[in-house]
Amino acid sequence: MSVHATRLIWFFDGVKGAGFWSPDAVAHALGSALPDPAALQALAHKALQAGHSLAASLPSRLGDALAVTAQPCGADAALLHLDVTPLCTAGLVPLEQVQSLLELGCELSRQKQLGDVWAVLTSWLRQAGAGRCQLWLGAAQLQRRLDTAQSPPATLKTQEHEALLALLRQPTPLLLPAAHPLAARLPSLCQGEMTLWLPVALTQGGLALLLCEWHEPQAPASLSHMALLASLTTLLRHSLERECTQDLELDGHRRSQQVDCVSQALSARTGMGFLDTLINQLLVTFSLDGAWLAERSGHGRAHLLAGRGEHPDQDYPLVDSLCEPVYLGQPVLTPLAAARYYYGLPLHNGHGMVCGHLALVGSDASRLPDIESLLQTLSSRIAAELERLQVEAQLRLSAVAFETHEGIIITDPAFTILRVNKAFTQITGYESREVLGCVLGEGIWQRGGLDYRLDHLNRWQGETERQRRDGSSCAQWERVTPVPDERGHITHFVICFEDISERKAAQRTIQDLAYYDELTGLPNRRQLQESLAGAFELAKQSESIGALLFIDLDHFKTINDSLGHATGDWLLRQVADRLQRLIRQEDILARLGGDEFVLLLPRLSTSPPQAEMQADLIGERLIAELSTPYPFEGQSLHIGASVGITLFPGRDQSVDDLLKQADTAMYQAKSAGRRTLRFFDSSMQLQADRRLLINNELRSALDNNELLLYYQPQQMVEGGDLIGVEALLRWQSPGRGMISPAEFIPIAEETDLIVDIGYWVLLQACHQFVAWQEAGLHIPQLSVNVSAKQFHAPDFVDRVYEALAITGMEPTCLNLEITESVVLGHAEDTIQKMAELKALGISFAIDDFGAGYSSLSYLKRLPADELKIDRSFIQDIPHDADNMAIVEAVLAMARHMGFSVTAEGVESRQQLAFLQAQGCNFYQGFLASKPLPEANLRRYVGRLAERRAALLDA
Repeated sequence: MSVHATRLIWFFDGVKGAGFWSPDAVAHALGSALPDPAALQALAHKALQAGHSLAASLPSRLGDALAVTAQPCGADAALLHLDVTPLCTAGLVPLEQVQSLLELGCELSRQKQLGDVWAVLTSWLRQAGAGRCQLWLGAAQLQRRLDTAQSPPATLKTQEHEALLALLRQPTPLLLPAAHPLAARLPSLCQGEMTLWLPVALTQGGLALLLCEWHEPQAPASLSHMALLASLTTLLRHSLERECTQDLELDGHRRSQQVDCVSQALSARTGMGFLDTLINQLLVTFSLDGAWLAERSGHGRAHLLAGRGEHPDQDYPLVDSLCEPVYLGQPVLTPLAAARYYYGLPLHNGHGMVCGHLALVGSDASRLPDIESLLQTLSSRIAAELERLQVEAQLRLSAVAFETHEGIIITDPAFTILRVNKAFTQITGYESREVLGCVLGEGIWQRGGLDYRLDHLNRWQGETERQRRDGSSCAQWERVTPVPDERGHITHFVICFEDISERKAAQRTIQDLAYYDELTGLPNRRQLQESLAGAFELAKQSESIGALLFIDLDHFKTINDSLGHATGDWLLRQVADRLQRLIRQEDILARLGGDEFVLLLPRLSTSPPQAEMQADLIGERLIAELSTPYPFEGQSLHIGASVGITLFPGRDQSVDDLLKQADTAMYQAKSAGRRTLRFFDSSMQLQADRRLLINNELRSALDNNELLLYYQPQQMVEGGDLIGVEALLRWQSPGRGMISPAEFIPIAEETDLIVDIGYWVLLQACHQFVAWQEAGLHIPQLSVNVSAKQFHAPDFVDRVYEALAITGMEPTCLNLEITESVVLGHAEDTIQKMAELKALGISFAIDDFGAGYSSLSYLKRLPADELKIDRSFIQDIPHDADNMAIVEAVLAMARHMGFSVTAEGVESRQQLAFLQAQGCNFYQGFLASKPLPEANLRRYVGRLAERRAALLDA
């Protein structure tokens, strides 16, 4: 058993200028080996001057370097913690004490309740010679929870906290005699002849302190005792973690209820009503002696806005008051007489300046953590309400700039006109005497009504259409601002407006000329370029695919030349109308000039193949639509269209390239015979053709028996025993040979064809497994992959039942592999289906784990049995430290959650050795075997069996 570091404490009393060791017997045993007291005193002075803890290394008189931490303890004292382990020899704890400590640790680990832990611990301590024992627990405030003297729970006095916290920052066992100066600073804790301290820092931020009273002769003051007690603190910390966690949860629940209660009371309040309610709620909730909220009013003074209980006068000076430090920008906690306290919270405006403060005076310091938690939640709202009151006060005090170029109307709360300015008359044509006393929306501005929908700040602004005195219409921009009194009641409205008719007319003209085609009303080249730039950037940000279609009319020039430009213009408008009927609302159709049109299709899909297919479909539809005859003056006009398509965004593609690419593709379409379409990239076109061909041939592959299964062995990491095989789909095409699954499976998944193929794989694999069993070939388990679309088919569970019934497959030998994508958007359906099949004995594996959306919240709910680590994390081991760390983390998590783990793609012995060292269960990959046809798998399993038999014989 290892012994913890041995520490001594040297308490420096700055008033007396003297230092005191604890435990004194340990210091006496080490004697002259300890550092020079002058060096210790110098370090203590440095910590007091700095006002915070300092770490240093001081030489012992034997030459060893000792780690020392100096911690201020009030304004005139300091605690120095010395690690004297280098001065001590190994084996400080006798063997019988080690055995006793081990037995205590086992006994404590079996106890679930704090009372049981306490009984075991105090019994052990009493056997060791301790007298009265106390346990203090808490976070910011320690409270006595348990006492062998049966004393009721108690709380420390405020003035004892500085000395206590200085000790607890370095959790070291400490033995204080009653005459020690530090004991005099902690009268609530040091009441016996000799007091043993065992401070414990808990991982959740809580603190624990075990106090034991000891008579002088039996006091554990030797080096061996100190080392033993240091180990005891570790045992005590583990035992108390559960209790402190429950305390923290209770604190969080209580504080949440306090926030809900106060927030509900404040929810419908604003302004002064908000402040009054806040003060009342704080006073009642926390049993305060007084609470008030004040704003800064001029230099060095504060103005009281709301207060209850104990509070200052309406206007009071800040200088030398309790509130003055608050305006430095940080919360202030000041102890008062009779164990009372003052707490001040600064309130910052939108510019970060302190504009006021909230002050509380109370007697129960144990409520401070709850108060701080609540105010941390509400501080922004409180500051916002205070700032709002101040802004509105400025509005009341400021004179409105009345005579401007804008029209201004001042009304009462019912919108009765009280005053207008000269600009009002100039804009509306109404004289002041005609409208005073009239109600807006009735005697004036009747058309459309007012419809002022005030926002949460009771303001409104927007564009309106008003009628002048002569009956003409006027476009106006209006702003409505209420003027409230000091209690928040609206006393007036100020309505400012300006005539924007000419501005809007000019904007419309410029817009039409700059952005729209005069003949068809469609966007022109300039607007298309701007829209194209926006769509291009959006596609890159959202990782979606869009398309640009360049449309050129076939044989339009013949009609235009023979029947005239008027007929040609008519035909172009007809073409524009037909195209607009085919597009979505978010699509953009533009005319570049002549007989050229461009169609922008943003966000077709996130899948390039899917976007390509959609663009192809839309292109074919518009070609068919434009090729339909156009009735004109008793005859039919016939034209066609050639379409060039480019997808975006692409590699090394800019927005300026799109029109050129689509135009080039359009000319390729014309060269191909017109009335057709072409994609810009020839390789993309070839790929599209190949995908279409594969899609068509794949539909007949099932009927023509072109699909077949390969099997990859899965083996134990330890020993290499075979634990199963995974069925993998292959396609042997008569025309093109073996086609990669990576090429045809994504195409199958885009359609419902994957459902039929998936069922075929399940049925064939089960047939084969049963055949192996009947032939005496022992393979423990069969794994079959299931796609997301197949899994979520309504009849998936029924088809699994059907496959088992047809083949006679034992369900407990079947393992279904699903990917993480199966869960997304279908969590409940996934869990229900998995649970139903698991009831049969079927097991589940999460395939490619870590490569997709790994949601731990879903993972812990899924009734899965196994995780399969994706090959992307295995392939670079042992060269990639990041992947090694990820694999270690997955294995650790799997062990805690009860999953077995299979590593995919293992190709080297170094990778296998790493997995073995990390405790991985199973693996598969080329190191063991590549996927094999059924006949080759039989031979592979036979060789494994022969090798195993040879090992057993040896």
